[in-house]
Amino acid sequence: PYIGGEWFDGNDEFVKTLNLRSGLAYWLKGHNANLKLEYAYTSGTNDVGEDYGASSLTLQFQLLFIDQVL
Repeated sequence: PYIGGEWFDGNDEFVKTLNLRSGLAYWLKGHNANLKLEYAYTSGTNDVGEDYGASSLTLQFQLLFIDQVL
């Protein structure tokens, strides 16, 4: 499991963003493949002072190929 986040505070009175993430990672065949699932929530205030919020769910699969030269 992992947890992450970022906070951005712009140089004016409105632009502010908070991004929070949490997820799971599963490694297969050593480090040759992995499967990740992540949930993220982003909220903030845009440049005209309106609040917003959005959620996202990401599923990612990575596979490593190594070409060995003898």
